[in-house]
Amino acid sequence: MAWRWDKGVPTLRPLSSLPKFELMIPQKKDPPKPIPMRDVTHCEKTLGVWSCPAGDFGVHIDKVTAKGTLWVERLRCNRCPPGDAWMGFRYALMPQLTYGFAAITPDLDYLEKAFVELYRNVLSPLKVNMNIKSFYRLAPKR
Repeated sequence: MAWRWDKGVPTLRPLSSLPKFELMIPQKKDPPKPIPMRDVTHCEKTLGVWSCPAGDFGVHIDKVTAKGTLWVERLRCNRCPPGDAWMGFRYALMPQLTYGFAAITPDLDYLEKAFVELYRNVLSPLKVNMNIKSFYRLAPKR
């Protein structure tokens, strides 16, 4: 990762403009292993959070909403009582979805749009009218 300065504004350099040599990690019993050079927009999962050096956290939000959508699809196909489904939603799905948000700085409009859509889709399998106003749908419990 390297910076290029254009008129006092820093920007990350693309992979094509970086030097073409390999960095090697010495091993005790094996030959040295190279560190792969990746573009600044390449996302990787580290400690459960998808991130990239360029600061695009949309990938993390997309992966989390895909996990939530899969959960909703499985709930629709399953015959689970609404009480058990609510427990699964509150204590299993929501911690998985919100994990890592303290460590990333996503675009809040994109995050809100993704979660409002997911939350609206989960209401029908939980036996709640999904066509209620969003104020009531997103209001806290008390």
